[in-house]
Amino acid sequence: MLSRSAALALLLSAAAVFAQTPASQPPSMKSFHLQDFDMTFIYPGDFIPADAKATAPTTYALPTTHSANPPCVQAPLSVGSATAPGRPAIVISILDDACPSVLHDAQKIGEFTQAQLLRQLQRYGTPTLTPYLGQSTHLFTLDGRTAALTLGSATPVASASNTSIATPPTTTYAAKLCTVGPDPVFVPAKSRHQPAGPKPIVCFDFTARQSDQITTLLALPIIFGEYQPRSLVAPNQIK
Repeated sequence: MLSRSAALALLLSAAAVFAQTPASQPPSMKSFHLQDFDMTFIYPGDFIPADAKATAPTTYALPTTHSANPPCVQAPLSVGSATAPGRPAIVISILDDACPSVLHDAQKIGEFTQAQLLRQLQRYGTPTLTPYLGQSTHLFTLDGRTAALTLGSATPVASASNTSIATPPTTTYAAKLCTVGPDPVFVPAKSRHQPAGPKPIVCFDFTARQSDQITTLLALPIIFGEYQPRSLVAPNQIK
């Protein structure tokens, strides 16, 4: 767990990497609070939505009702740096009970995280997983919650006859970290013996054109409840 001074040091480092902010200046930062997960994510202030006229949200709560055909996945935060080299970007997505069967399958969070990252990397080229601690997907606990982390990259195949790839022929690096929602604070006595339903899942997606930026993105602070800030993944754990 990080102290507030350590969290500030992380933000200073991120500001220097992404926004070229002088170390003598305090970093510009933004926060995004996920009410149902009791977590607040902190990220560099120069990360903005793709639509320059849009404003990044500061909080999000799962809907209490769903439309007739709701999306299975919601992405309440999607931002990127318009100034930093490497085009680093952050997307936070949520899977809730809008699609019960999809949410049920996603409870195998390691398989879900790996499959989703491979699928997402295909838009950039041929995907390749990057082993983390000797595993293609690393299972761990984040604030006592089951979590999974998968790293990978993709590079377009260089071919004079292939004109369908719109992205430049450079490698895109990515990380996907998913974790389940917290346990209920209170369970009525009459339902204590009933099996708990699938928990909602929140995922953090990071992409960049420079591999070291993925390490910096994963180290950004997150706050659970009233506890001290901590890194999503400590920098010294990423090899």
